[in-house]
Amino acid sequence: MLPILCFILFISSVVLLFVNQKYKRKYIKVYKDEIISNFIKGLYPNLTYKTTEAYETLGIEARKSYEKANFDGRTFNRFFTDDYIQGNTENDVKFQMCDINVQQVTRSGKHTNVETLFQGMFAYMDCKKTLNTYIRITNKNVGNLDESIMNVTGGIFKGNDRVETDHAEFEEIFNVYSEDKILTLRLLTIDTMEYLAEFYKKLKFEIVIKENHIFFRFFTGPMFEPKIFGKSMDKEYLFTCYSALKFMNEITNRLNKLLEEVEL
Repeated sequence: MLPILCFILFISSVVLLFVNQKYKRKYIKVYKDEIISNFIKGLYPNLTYKTTEAYETLGIEARKSYEKANFDGRTFNRFFTDDYIQGNTENDVKFQMCDINVQQVTRSGKHTNVETLFQGMFAYMDCKKTLNTYIRITNKNVGNLDESIMNVTGGIFKGNDRVETDHAEFEEIFNVYSEDKILTLRLLTIDTMEYLAEFYKKLKFEIVIKENHIFFRFFTGPMFEPKIFGKSMDKEYLFTCYSALKFMNEITNRLNKLLEEVEL
């Protein structure tokens, strides 16, 4: 009797798991196609949430852009993407954003080690002008580089590229690097540094300005994934997404306005 009962419980568990997975896949599709898509459209009518059929093409583009930004100089061999948002802002600035998971996989014999280098939101917007240098704004504790990769070949910066500002609170949070310190200080106005420092208290981020793009990455972990049990559209998630979009739009508008006044 006991073996039969165990068998019945096992079969019931398998069936329940199958039904639950089927329900989960369907729920996630509806959640992303309907709820997330309409949520983004409600915030910014010119932005579009891309579904799975666009993933492959956009994933290749996102990886190339992330490599171009070169946030921390670390190499990776796995790059996963999901949940694309793209379009033009109200000021007709091209915008793209997605969830990414960046990993370095190493194998030794039968052992495989997977190191997650970054997981969160990655986005990039256009600059009005093309810079002949780069500007990197990083937190002193998150995404910081050690001495071994400060001068990587074709690297992101050298140690003497550190830019010091006269904003005490900003200096407590961020390190800034650029080959053009004069341009960097012209773009990092007092009010912009105050805005960056204040927003960092809400959401950790890094920024790289390079050539004709402004790259952002947010240390959020995976976003846009519904909670099967509990409240999916919780206020914290909505606030994070809304805040990030508003922040990127504001920073890009400020920098583009200042770049229009600068001769490069």
